[in-house]
Amino acid sequence: PSEVLAPKKPWYRTRRGPHSVMGSIILAFHVAITTLSAFGSAEHIAPRSHVTALSQAWQQPKSAFMSPKDPHQTLQAALEKATGVGYGFSDEEIRMIQAKLVPTWRSLHKAPDGTVDFMSMRYVVQRFFKQTYIITITALDSTAAQTHEEILELLEQFAPDCVQTLLQQRGAQDGFSLEDCLVIIAMLAKTIADSTGRVLEGVVSARSFRGVMDAKTASSVLEAYLAHWMSEDTSEHEEVHLDDIIAEIFIEDWPEKKGLVAGTLRTFEHLRDVDAGRFSNPMAGRLVMERGFSLDDAQAVAFHITKTFGAFMRPQCEAKAQKLARMVSGNTGRVPISKFYNAALAGEYQFSDSLEYLHLQGALDNSSSWHGPRVIIANYMQSPSNCIVNQKHYSVCCQSQCEGYMTTLEEALGGPRAAPEVLLALVAELLSADSDGEAEIPEILRAQLKSIADANNGEVFLHGRLFAQWLHYVFPYECPFPHLSGNAKSRSPLEFGRGVAPGSEMRLKALEFQSHAEKNVTLPEDWMTMWSHEEELIAKNIFNHQPWAVRCLDTIKIALGAVLTLFGMLGARQGLTTQFKYKDLSMNFPEKDHLI
Repeated sequence: PSEVLAPKKPWYRTRRGPHSVMGSIILAFHVAITTLSAFGSAEHIAPRSHVTALSQAWQQPKSAFMSPKDPHQTLQAALEKATGVGYGFSDEEIRMIQAKLVPTWRSLHKAPDGTVDFMSMRYVVQRFFKQTYIITITALDSTAAQTHEEILELLEQFAPDCVQTLLQQRGAQDGFSLEDCLVIIAMLAKTIADSTGRVLEGVVSARSFRGVMDAKTASSVLEAYLAHWMSEDTSEHEEVHLDDIIAEIFIEDWPEKKGLVAGTLRTFEHLRDVDAGRFSNPMAGRLVMERGFSLDDAQAVAFHITKTFGAFMRPQCEAKAQKLARMVSGNTGRVPISKFYNAALAGEYQFSDSLEYLHLQGALDNSSSWHGPRVIIANYMQSPSNCIVNQKHYSVCCQSQCEGYMTTLEEALGGPRAAPEVLLALVAELLSADSDGEAEIPEILRAQLKSIADANNGEVFLHGRLFAQWLHYVFPYECPFPHLSGNAKSRSPLEFGRGVAPGSEMRLKALEFQSHAEKNVTLPEDWMTMWSHEEELIAKNIFNHQPWAVRCLDTIKIALGAVLTLFGMLGARQGLTTQFKYKDLSMNFPEKDHLI
């Protein structure tokens, strides 16, 4: 009976028999085709690299961090555990944050368990702060830190210990979920709020204020906070917040900014009577029945100013961009350096960045000797020299209109890749919406997008460098040119040391390149001299192929398929069975791979 019940070994596992050689050959071809299919896939997820010695092991199962039984309740618990009770996010705000994250989240490459890698998490969190608060977190900026270790090193100086623990554990073991990103956002927001409180406490201490403040005193304290906060990256920041006259000298449009403080304070006072928690601080409004302001109230108002200051400064940013656009000939989004410096010499002192500083920030196009050096408007407007506030660990800069374009594309596509025809239709709609009539994408740019797709099995990576580069040439005034990693650095003028060019140097460069500025640029190929074919993806674990490799693999797979069919026919004539199960091969097949 034991011999009857015992399953016989498959024929391809036996060592004897007249057809063992043929069976081995068929099996080998089958494995070869499957392997080639896997490597031929446009979306092959390679093994995640582990965090280096900087990351510490934290042996905790994924379910211990976010339980699927009651996601909202567990998320609240995780937020309070990470940031403490009173972290400042109401249920309504949590839903708002999740709604803003979802389009970007759906468009990212993910692991089989639905999580994203460390660099993708960085992208999601940074995009949220840029879109919502117009704040750039320095540690998450690709021009400030390129590697996992560099990011963690900068965050270690800025974020609380729980951020370090979370990032190291999640990046090394399980990847990051959408809820993880929300918790990280909450922790970073609390860190910014804490730094706001420290600055405010320093201002209060310097002015020897104690106890409850009346409206006039609170306004004076908050104006001093704003002056100190805006000038911290300058040599005058120690004096500015102590004297309103000095602040008016060194801070542009200071009366308007004082009006922001007064308006925010009045709004807070009104809402405090209605709902003490409306300013995202449960401790604010403690003096609802009193007409004074506590330090907690002042901190709530200061944090609200911090979060909304970028939106308040939008008209100033738009006016500056329009001044630059008027210096451009054609639709290049580039200002000849002679016109840039002539404007500075004529009184527009904000256009006095040195050539070295422009180059470091990635705001200078030096690719054409015919046209000479040109300032790339979209990159220049996003550079540290144009940031309204430069704190050590974050900055408030002009908002990029390209962020809105990307959000529209993410919502429409709902995935990480798309066919060029689909992208052309969507981008044409965006282009027409920004113009008076129907706008057309130039043929050379249509061909460029098609060539990008040809290098990726007929599809374009939405969050790839090549598509960002293509978008820059479609929207040269709105979308920054994406430099290769490491080619642009984020440094404030104070950090760089020589950010402003002397008047004599500006006059010399303006004369030197005057003839270049007079040359007209009419065709796209005349100004696309910076175009490069190197691709870079946010997710570092996506396997990609050059077109020649894809064609070669396809040819080999077809040939091997034909040989396998031939051997299968021969085996069928001799009564052989070629059926076997994947589990017998002891191989793991990616979900989207298939056999030919």
